Amino acid sequence: MKWTIGEFMDQSWVPDSLHATLRDVLGFHLRLTLGYYYRWAAAEALAKAKRLGASKVVELGAGSAGFSETLARMVRDRGEDLTVEISDLHPQPARYRELEQMFPGIVSAHVEPLNFLTRTEPSPTDIVVFSAAFHHIPKGDRHAVLAGMRGRRVLIFESVTRNLPSIFGCAVGFLPAALTPLYFLGTAQGRWRRF
Repeated sequence: MKWTIGEFMDQSWVPDSLHATLRDVLGFHLRLTLGYYYRWAAAEALAKAKRLGASKVVELGAGSAGFSETLARMVRDRGEDLTVEISDLHPQPARYRELEQMFPGIVSAHVEPLNFLTRTEPSPTDIVVFSAAFHHIPKGDRHAVLAGMRGRRVLIFESVTRNLPSIFGCAVGFLPAALTPLYFLGTAQGRWRRF
């Protein structure tokens, strides 16, 4: 028997300010203790896009869009012909607009909520990416989501797996959480919310 503990990020009763803070914590955690994850996942997606001749990577459930930011930077720095589309059920409009400005012509973002369980499917030629997002789909819906993606190009990346480095990263996850307010101290918006 497997136990599943719900995540705060998946609860509709959690206020937007707490959603934003949890995303800050997760983003900082991935950069500090699991920084290799974004680089690995983005490199895999870029290689797959080049092999298949895809012109767009669509990240569903993007959260703070760490994957898309890393991929967009690779695309820009290597001069690749690829665009990156971002969406989430709880989007961060300011963050997504910032990424569009940082990577003009590469990043496009949906700033309205998009539920990847019900959204219109991307073009069959696009590469769809779930980056640390697939585990948010309720177990009973996963088969239907995958069935709905049949015939599409789908990559599923998870930053936490059943190995020693992941277990260690999760065990010390409270440290980046405690350091998150200090990391963002120079940022005027949301400073006290993070504390």
